[in-house]
Amino acid sequence: MPKRSLEVRRISFRKKRDRSDNPQKFAPSDLKGTNLLEIFYTWLSDPNAIPFMEDDSEDCVVIKEITRPSSLTIFIDTNSGKRGEAGEVYTPASTKSVYHITEEEAPTGHTRALLYVPEQGRNALFFSEYCQRGTAGTRLIKLFKRWFDKNYPDILMETEFALEGQEWFEHISAVKSIEFRAHRLPANSYGALGTEKGSFCFEVKPDKGRSFPVKTLLDMKGQEKVASTVFGIPELDGVGESRLLATVIGKDGRSKKVDLADEVMPHFRRTLSESGEPEISNDEFIERCLGYSDEIISRLDG
Repeated sequence: MPKRSLEVRRISFRKKRDRSDNPQKFAPSDLKGTNLLEIFYTWLSDPNAIPFMEDDSEDCVVIKEITRPSSLTIFIDTNSGKRGEAGEVYTPASTKSVYHITEEEAPTGHTRALLYVPEQGRNALFFSEYCQRGTAGTRLIKLFKRWFDKNYPDILMETEFALEGQEWFEHISAVKSIEFRAHRLPANSYGALGTEKGSFCFEVKPDKGRSFPVKTLLDMKGQEKVASTVFGIPELDGVGESRLLATVIGKDGRSKKVDLADEVMPHFRRTLSESGEPEISNDEFIERCLGYSDEIISRLDG
């Protein structure tokens, strides 16, 4: 069995065309008197809402089952994949092809999604399972947003990936590289280069199989003189953006490049099952999504 993972999108709503500093916002549980769960369930239940293949997309999504596990959730069981590439299907018993797939046929895998709408707060969560074949979640949320924008013209639906919390930095297990990028030049390079415009980058890496101390990385966060104290880069002149980046490995084993100045967290992503392991059951999928929802919502609305 292929590795399976989970990603999460946050969904929020605000008044459309309101460009003020404090636009009117809507709770997903009360969109002009209707809960997002009811709107989404009604849309899903329309047999024409989700074309399993469209001319403008390679994605294939087949809805197998829609259920309401709780008053706060909708669970969607699907087969999903992509079309567009012809090929041959083989079995371990023979090198002779048993089937030819055309460009119009889509091999699919079993993937699931779950919508979570809390009783209060300004954010809902949409969980999408990913496998080797792809995911249905991405296609579903795009189709729903297209439909929502058309049917609720006064409300803007916004979606973005949920991010890890600040505590993610505290559980970094390894620092594989540290990189400084500048969209300007060192002052003492003007004469040699004959210009004052340009950019450069400087990257340091430990020996193979090693890593930099995590404490060193944490001490660099927010420092303005890292370029000179760590990299020995002379004074920078002119106007331009500078960034300090680090490639780190979290406790979950994922490698991620982070910006130490902006402290932008990586996407919230969790492994559901490793390669070679059987996929988790629908009940366990729902249970895990609910467990993660408490963590994410408390951070968003806290």
